[in-house]
Amino acid sequence: MSKDVITEEDCNEAEQCFQDYVKNFQGLFGVVNMRYNIYILTHIVDCARERGPLSCQSNFFFESLNHQLNKAVKSPKGVVEQIVNRYLIKKFLTHAAESADISNRVKYVMDRIMNGSSAAEVKKVEDVRLYGRSTQRMPTEAEKEALTTAGFNTDQVVEYDRAIFNEKYFPRKVPVRR
Repeated sequence: MSKDVITEEDCNEAEQCFQDYVKNFQGLFGVVNMRYNIYILTHIVDCARERGPLSCQSNFFFESLNHQLNKAVKSPKGVVEQIVNRYLIKKFLTHAAESADISNRVKYVMDRIMNGSSAAEVKKVEDVRLYGRSTQRMPTEAEKEALTTAGFNTDQVVEYDRAIFNEKYFPRKVPVRR
């Protein structure tokens, strides 16, 4: 399922192998080791049929969401309420940080609350919210080519510490055209 190109024959063969493995797993490794991740193997071929080879898929987005949910829980009581409250607070702070009526100092404090780190600036470029200090630099050759192809000036780029686009958080340096 990880080949660059998979055929229906590959899918049928893999499906049979996964089914045999799951059927024999309990006898080989004991009932105590029968977990959800063993059952999920029966769905790998369906995912490959719908979305292409496994090498083209990523679970990082879902793992990141699981990590965020985990971080929202601070005690064993009222888990759902904790997650909902922290989600609503983060949404409010994210949208409030875009307001022109809020000073850079307040934006700095809000960013520290949301991300646990400092940020001197918060800017919005189209649908992207940029957080952190900006750094100007010359673009790499690959960036120059991509920017030129897209019709942008390639003299320099500005990087920010973090970005949010379509509610997805990007924690690395984010290059932005000037």
